[in-house]
Amino acid sequence: MAKIGKQREFNAALKKIRGEEIDVSEEAAGIREYIETPERLPKARLIDLFQSRYLSYVIVVYERVRNEMRGEMDAKATEMEAKHQQMREEMDAKVAAIDAKQQQIDAKYEAMEKMYATLQNMMGN
Repeated sequence: MAKIGKQREFNAALKKIRGEEIDVSEEAAGIREYIETPERLPKARLIDLFQSRYLSYVIVVYERVRNEMRGEMDAKATEMEAKHQQMREEMDAKVAAIDAKQQQIDAKYEAMEKMYATLQNMMGN
């Protein structure tokens, strides 16, 4: 309320919180001062950061952010590499299982061909 200019309501709310018999004028003035101070300060612009007196701070912050991002990217790359390796191992295991199954099928097919040949010989053909 103090920020939007409703002083009477602001003081009434403070009195309700603190008690009707308490003098809230000092506290209200302090709160108003606290609210108004940032509004009186000059407004900073992005271009102001690139003045020579701030440039070293900007560079330090930039380097920290860049290193943090690089660390996050390296961690993500390591994670993805591990996942890729895991997937490769899973695929190799599946291929090995398929190869084993195919060998079983081939062996059964050969056994059936031998049985068929044996049956034909037994029937005299």
